[in-house]
Amino acid sequence: MTDLLSYAADWVDESRAALGDRGVEFGLSRSPADRENPSLWIDVDGSDRMVRVTLWASGEAVLAAADGTTGSILLEEQLTLADTAAVEETLRRAVTLASGGSPS
Repeated sequence: MTDLLSYAADWVDESRAALGDRGVEFGLSRSPADRENPSLWIDVDGSDRMVRVTLWASGEAVLAAADGTTGSILLEEQLTLADTAAVEETLRRAVTLASGGSPS
């Protein structure tokens, strides 16, 4: 499943330029590789929203979004992502949220 982490990191790298032109910025951090269940977290920031996807190698994930002005939590979901399609869907959803889309 570490494969999911690599896929997510590659997706961010490939999407960064195109989405940056639309005002979406990415940050990516990784846990130390020697962890039993390594993870990465991806920050997706728009003009008024901050979104974070935390993804573990096991496929567990958390999608959280906050209003950048008020700091209020708009969404916090625990997910299980079984494959790269689910990772991509979650990352696209994070971009939509950061761009002002509906949290539902």
